Amino acid sequence: MADILILIFIALFWVLLQTVVLPRLGIPT
Repeated sequence: MADILILIFIALFWVLLQTVVLPRLGIPT
């Protein structure tokens, strides 16, 4: 169960990274 929660957290973090951090750094997605 804990592994599933970790995977979900990583997935959400990855989406946030691609949609917020990279564009602000000027990197095209």
